[in-house]
Amino acid sequence: MTDSVLMVGLGAVARTHLAVLAGLPQVDVIAGVDPSPPEAISFRGHDLPVAATLREVTETPALVVIATPTATHSALCRQARELFPGATILVEKPAADGLAEAVKLLVDGIEVAFHMAYAPEVLWGEQIVRTHELGPVREVHAWFADPYAADLETARERFTSSWIDSGINALSVLARFCDPVDRVSLRRLDELTYEARIRCTSDGDPVEALIMTSWRVTDAARRTRLRFASGAELLLDHHAVAGYLVQNGRVTTNFGTDGSVPRRESHYLGLYRRLLVDRRPLLPNELSILLHNLLLRA
Repeated sequence: MTDSVLMVGLGAVARTHLAVLAGLPQVDVIAGVDPSPPEAISFRGHDLPVAATLREVTETPALVVIATPTATHSALCRQARELFPGATILVEKPAADGLAEAVKLLVDGIEVAFHMAYAPEVLWGEQIVRTHELGPVREVHAWFADPYAADLETARERFTSSWIDSGINALSVLARFCDPVDRVSLRRLDELTYEARIRCTSDGDPVEALIMTSWRVTDAARRTRLRFASGAELLLDHHAVAGYLVQNGRVTTNFGTDGSVPRRESHYLGLYRRLLVDRRPLLPNELSILLHNLLLRA
């Protein structure tokens, strides 16, 4: 069976989606949608037909991928649902830039591309937790940053803020190792930097996660550190696609890659394998709603 895909938005994020989809033989990207595509778009060496709007698309896709600025997600998701009622709709995270609208979309069955939750180092970390007796999580620190200060206007137009852009990624990783419950606080430390404290449980025990996001950095950084009741620490470097388990002051096992698959593609590959190869849904609807609540509520 071939999965026909419609790619809405043809910017940098969409290029990553297309590169990953090209490696899945059962997938055919039938068209793109972008009112101002940056340049000719190809898929497996062939030029991709590009429509200016969803209503101009003449074929019916099985999957609609919406990879546009956050502020446009809601309207495009609703229009895609109207035009292609039988299609799966996958939207970049967060689903919307407002909580009420995000919840409406999620209740309507829109899937969210929580690509970081399926990153290789996160899946490795989950396996480590399953196979080692580490005990409940006692502490979580996450740092997610991008060097967007030099082009702040464009970054805000595309991503809104460092918290809206990266907070959802950090929360999706957190949900792989703990059960998020509530947001204790969200502080803006300066114009570009946020600190969030998230109340969670781990094996029934309370634990508080600290998440920091920033655009005031020289280079990108994405790291999650988890400390367990046994004293062990799990260090996940999402930018390097690497992981380390530290026990009794020594690294006892580690994870890495040969770099043949670029970081972004390796993160999306896990997501698409789950959705299109294993035919399994992504994060449960209730969990997706909770993560958006933690991210977007006032």
